[in-house]
Amino acid sequence: MTQRHVQGPPRRSTRLELLEQRQLLAGLVHEGDLTYLGAFKLPSGDFGASRFGYGGTALAYNPANSSLFIVGHDHDQAIAEISIPALSASTSRNNLNTAGVLQPFVDITRRVPNYTLEDTVKVGGLQVVGGQLIVSLYEFYDADNDAQ
Repeated sequence: MTQRHVQGPPRRSTRLELLEQRQLLAGLVHEGDLTYLGAFKLPSGDFGASRFGYGGTALAYNPANSSLFIVGHDHDQAIAEISIPALSASTSRNNLNTAGVLQPFVDITRRVPNYTLEDTVKVGGLQVVGGQLIVSLYEFYDADNDAQ
């Protein structure tokens, strides 16, 4: 007796798969690629080495916790991890759910070996790769040309 694999009707690509294919081809995300799903708010106050006000310059999604890493106040450049609460379509800030702080803000520059940046150091970007947070740092204005 021979066995055959019977296929059903062709599977339709999901919107996400089509978006990923388009990104690979175009290299850019366009406004039409985005769909508004809702919002949440950040807690107020200090959490470790910083706070959320005047922050949020870099974000990274952490799939292990379904959470976000986020940079705090611009003067601190510290990083925290927050939960992503249920999204709300409300237009009133009072009706938005508040994220929880999973890890308070920490100054990560102290963890960098052979750290040579001075003056105004900024977090350029965040990305979670293989369960680790990758951070890029840069010197905002290197007038003395000593950044390495």
